[in-house]
Amino acid sequence: MRSKKILSLILVIIECLVFYLIYTAWHLNPPMFRQDLGLYIIYLFVMGHYSIKDSLIWDEIRKVFLATILYMITFAIIMPSTFEGVPRRYLIFLSTIMFFVDLFVSYFLRVVFRSVLSKKTLVVGTSETAYRYGCIVNDNKFAITEVVGFIDLNDPHYFQEQYEMSEELFYNRDAHHVFDYKNFDVVIKENDIDQIVIGEPELSGKDLNTILERSAKLVDSVKYMPEDYNLVNFSSEVQDFDGILLISTSKDTPSVFDRFWKRFFDILISLIGCLITAIMAIFVKISYIRHGDHDPIIFKQKRIGFRGKTITIYKFRTMIPHAEEKLEEMMKVNKDIREEYHKHKKLRYDPRVTPTGKSLRRSSIDEFPQFFNVLKGEMSLVGPRPYLPGEKAEMGDDYDVIIRSKPGITGMWQANGRSDLGFKERMKLDVYYYKNWNLWLDIIVIFKTFQATFTKKGAR
Repeated sequence: MRSKKILSLILVIIECLVFYLIYTAWHLNPPMFRQDLGLYIIYLFVMGHYSIKDSLIWDEIRKVFLATILYMITFAIIMPSTFEGVPRRYLIFLSTIMFFVDLFVSYFLRVVFRSVLSKKTLVVGTSETAYRYGCIVNDNKFAITEVVGFIDLNDPHYFQEQYEMSEELFYNRDAHHVFDYKNFDVVIKENDIDQIVIGEPELSGKDLNTILERSAKLVDSVKYMPEDYNLVNFSSEVQDFDGILLISTSKDTPSVFDRFWKRFFDILISLIGCLITAIMAIFVKISYIRHGDHDPIIFKQKRIGFRGKTITIYKFRTMIPHAEEKLEEMMKVNKDIREEYHKHKKLRYDPRVTPTGKSLRRSSIDEFPQFFNVLKGEMSLVGPRPYLPGEKAEMGDDYDVIIRSKPGITGMWQANGRSDLGFKERMKLDVYYYKNWNLWLDIIVIFKTFQATFTKKGAR
């Protein structure tokens, strides 16, 4: 706690210094400096910028962005008289510079002091979700959480039910420090654990209570993941009825304002995307011809659209002609291929993919023709994966939730693993998107999609 207060103080001092240097460089009034800086610091404080909590960079960007916008509105609209004799471009310059300075300094200090600030965390559970959580927080330098290891709950002495284990944790149990539940107390004491995260969403109520009661005696902070994100979402509220705790799980309906802006950006970006697609089509065609392939480069396929309506999506062809028939033949003669496709709905190393198709997939250029679907209003830039009609039965109850959003060119699964995720994991992320959608989530997904594309993470 003391380390966080010191870090917050350092953050304030550095930001004040940069603010002062900008004022000095622009030869502005010193009295205005105190007024400007005071309000800016207050806005950052109110938005939680100086509260050093365990979070990802996206949350910090939102806080600083809102504080910066409030600062600009205050002096440009509410208090315009304070800018007498001051160039208006100064406001934009100062706000923009401070936005990036705040983010950089916050990120830099968290990285430098990570070893001091980080909460040593023990994840209870070995599910795919638990493993993904561990990878996210350990690989993210901004987050001040260090996952020390995982607790395997498959112990008949404590739990009657059996829980799935991630393949990565199963085959690399020692490398990822997977401990038995019987050693729970010892692991916490030997590793100086600060907090426990229960990362098994499918825990029964009885098993969850068993773990919570034991954890509460050992650490001060205990967090748990709700089952499939259906119990709790961003719209949830906690209410007290004279000692009875109620959690509201209602899904807010997107406002007219939100729907307008989502569609506005869909049209604007898809117009640019369609132009780029037309240019790319020339090079894609030339590449196929060079490999002796003269078949059409546009691939059309029926998919499930908004409210269950069947739509035809467009993609650059990445496979050999008649790929569907070839897949049926392959699954008949190869048991491993059949099992892999039924589990993931795609093949990790698909022999049907052409040399040109491999390049298109790695760069995600094959998705560009879907900008025409977005322009037509059948799809959105961000949304759930457009599922095949034949996958409807396997989607189960998630189908009714997923079709409430327009399918997207990109979405939660593309931004969080792409082809590394299985069919069930992709559906969970699509359900999460619908239940927690807002414009800020779309911005995060788009940014992370670019990041995943350039790093080739999960590309097949």
